[in-house]
Amino acid sequence: MRKSLAACAVFIALCALAANGFCEDNFGLSLGYGMAAFNKDRSFGHVQSGKSYNFIQAVFLYEKPLTQKELALVVEPFVAYVNNPTSGADVGFDLGLKYYPFKPQSGLYLTAGPGMAYTSIGFEEQGTHLLFVVQGGIGYRYKNLFIEDRFRHYSNGGTASPNWSVNANIITLGTHF
Repeated sequence: MRKSLAACAVFIALCALAANGFCEDNFGLSLGYGMAAFNKDRSFGHVQSGKSYNFIQAVFLYEKPLTQKELALVVEPFVAYVNNPTSGADVGFDLGLKYYPFKPQSGLYLTAGPGMAYTSIGFEEQGTHLLFVVQGGIGYRYKNLFIEDRFRHYSNGGTASPNWSVNANIITLGTHF
């Protein structure tokens, strides 16, 4: 666990240092807590095998406005310490779009997009450690602070068997700088 937490701290520090070189308000960091949600025939907090699944996730955020700042391209490398079903780590990235329906880069927003991840967890629901990600969420940004609720779907995309999904809900707090 100490190695995973140290890796998270180093990841965040390197991302913050890299962002200082570009220095626009389109960068951010967030920390979130996630747990299994909406998995077939299972209660909240559990995957199909019946095992508990939860994690802490750190994300570096790059947000590039595309159209008068209502629509933005989002690139989010992430690292997560997985607590259950066994200790381990996830490393990956999400690409997506973020839409601010009322105010440019402020207030309520929606986000969605694909990504990829490598997990050290040997999920019974997946036949591989390399997974595809589809995610979507809703959040609220006030000045440089934000809170977000995101749904994430892990799948091996039919590259191995079995190919059951591993779904999670993630609550995230973060800041732009």
